[in-house]
Amino acid sequence: MRVQSLCTSCAQTISNPLCPRCFAHHVELWLRDKNLTNKQAAEVKRKLNKMIIESEETTSEIPCLICDREQVNLCTYCFTHNAELILSKISEEVLEEFEDDFHGELWKMAVY
Repeated sequence: MRVQSLCTSCAQTISNPLCPRCFAHHVELWLRDKNLTNKQAAEVKRKLNKMIIESEETTSEIPCLICDREQVNLCTYCFTHNAELILSKISEEVLEEFEDDFHGELWKMAVY
């Protein structure tokens, strides 16, 4: 197994590669229906952008399943965990909804 196919955070194999930009975009789309203030939404977006920048510091040869042009170096689990940390500081209710929506049965089968 090549090192490039491992998550740089947890060292597990990246099985469903999504680049940080596509993942953050999906989180932002999901957040549109939530009752966040403009300040809260801006804070989430700022922290997601920071997550993108930090995750792109390490290069990878794994293409994103969605855009096919970005390099993926974090697994979906680590992206989700990072997003949960961001949302936990915004709203407990939004965090619970995120966990419900992003930890569905398909996710559980892929992780375990």
